[in-house]
Parts: sequence; structure tokens; C-alpha cells
Amino acid sequence: MTNLKNLKSILWFSIIVFATSILINIASSYLVILTKIPLSLLAYIQFILLMLAYVFLNKKIAMKRIHIKSYLPFKYQIIPYLTAMLMIVYLLRPNSNNAEITFNQFFIVNIANCVGAAICEEYFVRGILLKSLLQLYKKRGRMGILYAIFAASVIFALFHTFEAVITKSWIEILVPFCLGIILCAIYIACESIIPCIIFHFAYDFMVYFLNNNVAGITIPEYIIITFIITSIILLPVMWRGSISEKFYK
Repeated sequence: MTNLKNLKSILWFSIIVFATSILINIASSYLVILTKIPLSLLAYIQFILLMLAYVFLNKKIAMKRIHIKSYLPFKYQIIPYLTAMLMIVYLLRPNSNNAEITFNQFFIVNIANCVGAAICEEYFVRGILLKSLLQLYKKRGRMGILYAIFAASVIFALFHTFEAVITKSWIEILVPFCLGIILCAIYIACESIIPCIIFHFAYDFMVYFLNNNVAGITIPEYIIITFIITSIILLPVMWRGSISEKFYK
């Protein structure tokens, strides 16, 4: 399984990460029952444990370099960065229909959830999983990039199956799939995980505190918007026809 050189090893690695996440979540739940640790503190402990587990699994199995600094010329980053920034402004825009944000324990817990999901999920899905798939489909050029985005987004969506079962709504899988496509496009177009983390945090913050900002958008509209945004973000990559070699290393 070392270096995740084929699809089978990538899927097995994803299962291992998923199982590890479940075990840490269960252990965290028992900590709440058995100790007097405040819920707000426990949320951050859970996030730190998840991150340590992901880093350990990457070091021991995947061995993927997580790109923080981009080596792309700035001219190729203008379109994806501007697109991502405009989307963040839209998601976090003032809206009188949203409930007033209360700075209490639940606010602290939800912020921890936003930070934890943004960092941990981007580290695994975009930093490890997407990169492994890009390396696997490298010889297929532009189509290989699209294959990798689709496969990584499917796995990302399946990680949210539990929420879909609890709510009895397949939208809980469709929305992460669409979000995953956009985040994959950002990582590929910017060749840095930082804008992915920022965008992911902004989206989750909107879900927890400003959910009326996307109220009224239908599923077909959501899919169309995802396609348009992804196309714009990937425009420089598709124009070049490939990703820089440093990104594959």
C-alpha cells in the first residue's frame, strides 16, 4: 500500500482513515461521559487527535507531500483565487434572515468543528487522496485531472454517509460531493492547500451560523453552480493542459 500507487491501495487507505475517524469520535464521546472535560475543550481535543492520526497515517502509509506553498506563476493563480474569494464573500455576506450569532459554548464548539473539518479533511482528501489519484491518472492529461477530481469527491461524499443516514436525506451526500469538486479544483488550480482550508472553513461557518445565505437554492441549481464555478477555477489548468511537475512530487 506504500505510496498509494493503485486504485485498490487508495480505497483501502480511505477505509483505514474512515475507521480511524470513527474510533476517535467514539473515544471522544466516552470522554464526555467518563470525565468532566468541557464540551468546548473536547471539540478541540478531538480535532487535534484526528490531525495527529492523519499525519501518522500519511507518514507511515501514503507518504504524500502536502503542498502549502505554491510554485505556480502568479498569473495562473489570479482566476482561481479571485473566484474563491468572491464565493467566500457571497457565503459570508450579511443577511438579516440569519439568527444572531451568540458567543457561548456552542459557538466555541461549532468553531472547533469548522476549523477541525477544514484542516483535517483538506489534509486527507485534497492533500493525500486527490494527489494520489492525480498521480495515478497523470498520463491521461486533462481527462486524468477530471477523473481524479470526480473520484476524490465521491470518496469525500461517502465520508458523510452517516449524516445522510441520520437525516434520511441523500442531499447530505450530494452537497459534500459538489463542495468536494470545487475544493479539488481550487487545490489543483492554486497548487496549495491553504486556499482550500480557508474556503472549507468559510463554507462550514456559513452552514453553522449563516445558513439562510444559501436558502432557496434548488438541487439542480446547486449542481449547475458547481459546474460553472469549477469550470472557471480550472480554466488556467485546462488551458495549460497539465499540472506542474513539482505538484506531482
